[in-house]
Amino acid sequence: MLYNSLHTQIVNDIVSRSYNNPLMLNIHRGIYAEYLVLSALGEPWELVGGWNIWDMQNRTTGVRLEVKQSARLQTWSEKYGSQGTENPSFDDKPRAGYYDSNCEDAKWVDLPERVRSADIYVFAWHPESDHRDTRQWQFYAVPEFFLPPKQKTISLGRLKKLAKPVRYDQLGAEVEKVSSRLPCLKVRVNVNERARKCLKVAQHHATYFPDRDVKLAIARLTNLALRNGAQIVKRSGSIVVQKRCSIWPRPLSLVWMFGPEVTGWSNSQEVVIQAGNGRADFFENLPPRLRQTLEAWVEQFSSDTFTTPAETTGWKACWMTHQAAAANIDLLCERLDRVLRELAELQPEEG
Repeated sequence: MLYNSLHTQIVNDIVSRSYNNPLMLNIHRGIYAEYLVLSALGEPWELVGGWNIWDMQNRTTGVRLEVKQSARLQTWSEKYGSQGTENPSFDDKPRAGYYDSNCEDAKWVDLPERVRSADIYVFAWHPESDHRDTRQWQFYAVPEFFLPPKQKTISLGRLKKLAKPVRYDQLGAEVEKVSSRLPCLKVRVNVNERARKCLKVAQHHATYFPDRDVKLAIARLTNLALRNGAQIVKRSGSIVVQKRCSIWPRPLSLVWMFGPEVTGWSNSQEVVIQAGNGRADFFENLPPRLRQTLEAWVEQFSSDTFTTPAETTGWKACWMTHQAAAANIDLLCERLDRVLRELAELQPEEG
């Protein structure tokens, strides 16, 4: 009984000294920020603990999340009359491995290359005077693939170009929004090595687009294509979605996503929904069912208000702006998923 009472007294004293002051030490503020994020997310999120290189995980979806934090004022700021930093840097460097806390001895797990193992990074920034006040914190929820692959730190100024800050009471909805748009989950994606390389190329290329919603749209389309057995081909600063089917000998190009400042064959710098290969007799030589499938794929976009026809010799196509693709990404994914499944189901006619 005496032991329990003494233990409680010690714990309360530690908590009071560490966390019940306007300014916290870095080590204490880091733990505080993790629990602050966890409380904002709620169920089914949980702390992972141990030496893992991600802080928490969604039990339902498997999404991994890492919290990084910084504050303008430190515990030494008042002592030395410092006004604090206005543009801090956050550590986000890729890691060579991690300790598996599920093992009895916290076994070290080597990774094949330096990577960031979280799907989402939440950067917590405190620009005011009381670290305990949840209303003073700002949070930036950033998909991992937005972060340049080899950088070791990221500044607050750079973060502001990747995400919009949200308050504590908005963080749960923001993380849910980012989670729903993730191109892949590192813990669930199960593709072969060639597809992994294609996905890495596509995600890396997406980082060059200046608009965050365009990045997400391109990543979602490429990941959807890979999950349906399509190929992602990088050509002259652009990404092409191609699909093979059993009744045609060559890959069929379906979507061409031109990068910034790249002019495509349609004299645009945008996203092109297409079918063809540039030969005047392409459609005439197609098996009837394949021709019908490809023509329907393009035709459904012709009546949309956000597209423009771009038909030329050997091609049937419609193009849209990057922003239009981002704004209509759910519809694009639905249609691309359908045509990829239809192409996969086509079989040679008997006899």
